[in-house]
Amino acid sequence: ISQGTDGNVEQYLTNYGKTKAEQGTFLAQLAIAHVKKANLNDPQGKLVDPNLKIADYLANKAVELNPSVEAYAAKYFIASRKGNEIEAENYLVKAEGAPATSAVDYIALGQIRAQKGNVDGASAAFRQATQLDPTNSIAWGKLGESIFSKAQISGSRGVFDEALSCFKKSRELFAYNVEAWSGEANTYFSFASKFKDFQFIPLAEQAYKKAFKADLNYWPARLNYAKILYGQGPSRYLDALNEFNHIIGRLYPEN
Repeated sequence: ISQGTDGNVEQYLTNYGKTKAEQGTFLAQLAIAHVKKANLNDPQGKLVDPNLKIADYLANKAVELNPSVEAYAAKYFIASRKGNEIEAENYLVKAEGAPATSAVDYIALGQIRAQKGNVDGASAAFRQATQLDPTNSIAWGKLGESIFSKAQISGSRGVFDEALSCFKKSRELFAYNVEAWSGEANTYFSFASKFKDFQFIPLAEQAYKKAFKADLNYWPARLNYAKILYGQGPSRYLDALNEFNHIIGRLYPEN
C-alpha cells in the first residue's frame, strides 16, 4: 500500500474513532508503530523507508486532527529516526508544551523522555499514566522498563523487584504485550547474572518464550534468550546458534 501511494493508509481504516481527538490518537499511535518497524540498518534508505512514509503521513494527519502530546511525539520519533535532530527538538518542545490529560499523553511524554535519557522524568510520566488508567497494559509495561533502567544503574535488588511487579501487572492486563514479557524475562536474567541467583534461569527462558508467542520476530527478546542459552555451556550452544541465526536473518534478510 505504502509503495503505491503517498503513505495514505487512512483510506483503508474504518471505525477508528468517533471524534477528531479519538481519530488523532489512533493515527498517532499507528504512526509510532510504523516508526518502530522502520529499517535501522540502512542509513541511506531511511528517508525513503515505506514505514517512515506511512508514519509521516499519519502523524501529520494526527496533528491536524488533534495537536496533542502523542501527535507531536509521533513527529518527534519520525524526525529523530531520520536523523534530523533540530526538527526533533522542535517537536519535543511542542510535546512538552501540549496539554497532557490522558494516559496516552503521558505514555508518549514518557517515551520521549526515555529516549532522551531522562529516566526519572520518564518514570514520573509513566506512573502518572498508570494512575489515570490503571488498566492500561502499555503504561505498566513502560513504567517497568523505566524502573528496570534505574535498577541497572543502582544495582538494587529492590528496584529490580519493583520493575518485575510492573511487568507482571502489564502482561496480566494483556497477555500479548511482548515488551512486558521480555522485560520480565530480562529481570529474571538479571537476578541470575547480577545476583548469581540461578534458579531464575528457567523462569527467564519461559518468559522469553511467552514474548515469542506475542511477537515471533521481537529480536531484543531473541537476543537475550540466545545469550542465556549460550551462558549455560556447550550443551546449549546449538540452541543459542539457532537463535543468533534467526536474529541475523531478521535484521539482515539480504544476507
